[in-house]
Amino acid sequence: MKNKKILVIYTGGTICTTIGEDNVKSVNKKAARALPKFYEQSNSPYVNQVKFENGKYFGILSENMTVDKWNVLINYFIQDVLPKIDDYSGIIVAHGTDTLAFSASLFSLLLKGIKIPVFFVSSNEQLKTKDGEINPKANGNANFETAVECICKGISAGVYVPYRNVGEDRVFIHKGERLEQCKVYSENFYSVNPIVYDKDISFSCDSEREQGTGELLIQKFKDAKLQDCVLKIEPYVGLNYSRFNFKGVKAVLHTTYHSGTACVIKTETRKSYNSASILSLLDKCKKLNVDFYYNPSKVGDDAEKYDTVPQIQNHNGGHANFFYGTTNELLYAKLLIAYSLNLSKKQREDLFKTTESQIVAK
Repeated sequence: MKNKKILVIYTGGTICTTIGEDNVKSVNKKAARALPKFYEQSNSPYVNQVKFENGKYFGILSENMTVDKWNVLINYFIQDVLPKIDDYSGIIVAHGTDTLAFSASLFSLLLKGIKIPVFFVSSNEQLKTKDGEINPKANGNANFETAVECICKGISAGVYVPYRNVGEDRVFIHKGERLEQCKVYSENFYSVNPIVYDKDISFSCDSEREQGTGELLIQKFKDAKLQDCVLKIEPYVGLNYSRFNFKGVKAVLHTTYHSGTACVIKTETRKSYNSASILSLLDKCKKLNVDFYYNPSKVGDDAEKYDTVPQIQNHNGGHANFFYGTTNELLYAKLLIAYSLNLSKKQREDLFKTTESQIVAK
């Protein structure tokens, strides 16, 4: 097999940290560079068949990721990575877990149609102990090793996240656009229809690889930038919509409780509502000409739903846009792209219809 050249980009996060005597983790360039070195010391069958190129080191803790820092990463891809894309068999982005699902969703859209696979790789703990030994509790090396082997096995182009959940020996391969945020007090990630990686697995190409010749969405940001223009709101008891500042907001993404609901207050017997009702938010959005998106909730004549949902759906002549079947992380990324580029309503609808691809394994 011809040697594979893999570009490794280091955004930061736990996978790029060391731990001090005070048990405080800090990003460290030397710790980041150890990632491919640990792979070269592993028992992976492809150790002698890959060559790593160190890409840019950003040194960002995952929780410190911002829209501006996403723009820096986007510009790096445009200016430094894409012009050399034919030199690489794959790309690995070392990234922290806190905002992993957001970055994976965003770049799954920006890089859709890329010629090679791109893996976002994280770790639940720092790779080295205080003594400088490999940390047996960290899953980062296993996740990185899986990414390398998938590239060597010829996995189709696309954006992926390999991750071994705590307490498991298995590494799951997630599609970037399907990954959901890790829950609080957990170190595990989940998505719809991931596959389990094993050493005997092989991959077959899908249509996404055939699309690797067109213009990538990321290239539209040569002369534009992502804007902090989408307000994401999550429901909770005590939420008061009058407290939100809509300066610079072009769209609102409102998530729901698990049953697809949010506080309405208004009922058949109670006609009024106040700033605790989502209807007051809809009123404000319509007044300010801010588009409103609601996710997820089943709609349609055949869908079972609580009586609060049609009230949201029909309020102000149907100002709310309803979505179902996509993650909040992916929808947020689509909205951020759409409104940053000032896409028309038809162009936004086309972007929203962007389909999620499958992992194709033999």
